[in-house]
Amino acid sequence: MTDLGGIHYLWANAVTLGVMFVVRFAVADGWIWSSGTEPEAPIEDVRGPSGRPRHTFSIAGLLRIESDVALRELAHFRTDEPGTPDLVIRVGRVGRFPIRRTRFRGLRA
Repeated sequence: MTDLGGIHYLWANAVTLGVMFVVRFAVADGWIWSSGTEPEAPIEDVRGPSGRPRHTFSIAGLLRIESDVALRELAHFRTDEPGTPDLVIRVGRVGRFPIRRTRFRGLRA
């Protein structure tokens, strides 16, 4: 660009970086991150005893997860078998004021 267009080399570098960012984003968004196919079965909203949505997943029998929200990445591991979850994911405010940190209560034993 500097030889053919007479553009200063710093501006040519900035334009090149911008064009490469757009191309990389288009490839990543359209090809790498496209969902391709839907999960095998749609994740339905199941209510637990507390009235909250309950989605349970069992990953190879080693880790049981219970979540308030559907986790489509784990749709393959969806289970309805009863059991105590190892990891519980709840949606709600943490603390009195909105903060930028995440607090963990720990894993259930």
